[in-house]
Amino acid sequence: MNLYSPVEGKIIEINGAVVENPSLLLEDPYGDGWLFRVEAEDADDLEDIDDEDDLDSDEDEDDED
Repeated sequence: MNLYSPVEGKIIEINGAVVENPSLLLEDPYGDGWLFRVEAEDADDLEDIDDEDDLDSDEDEDDED
């Protein structure tokens, strides 16, 4: 499986709970369903990443159109 990341870096942790229970990806993607933690090579790359609150507000704007 290929996973693409918006930042270049090194995987520093893998969520073993998702390996054991893949349904967490759908049940709680922003909580217990995370896949891995990345140590970014360039912190400036993180500035362009939307957080969950930004994504929710973007969806609300799309609903108004």
